Amino acid sequence: MAQRTRGSSLLLALLMLLSTVAVHLVSPSPDSADDLQRLNKLNEPAPAQLSDILLMGNSYTQGNNLGALVEDALQHDDSNSNVASLTAGGIKLSDHASRAQTSGHQWNTTLNNGNWDW
Repeated sequence: MAQRTRGSSLLLALLMLLSTVAVHLVSPSPDSADDLQRLNKLNEPAPAQLSDILLMGNSYTQGNNLGALVEDALQHDDSNSNVASLTAGGIKLSDHASRAQTSGHQWNTTLNNGNWDW
């Protein structure tokens, strides 16, 4: 029984080794200049984009200063982002909808006059 287990283990190890070698033999290598250019572009940092983000929430969003945390995280990533918040304590989703649909309400004008990406 031990002999059979050892043989199975060796066979499994050999198959794993061969599959690893086969993957490296089949994988394309960057031989042409075009391939090298494509690989170099992947390593270049993406250009910074300006994003306008509006956070809508209740007291959890307001009390934990989520807007500033999001903006700090984005600034750390070299992103030029602006974050604004519309928050109120104890507000429900239906209250958000009502305020957003009420003409002249701060939430309505902020949503309609802003060019929000998120």
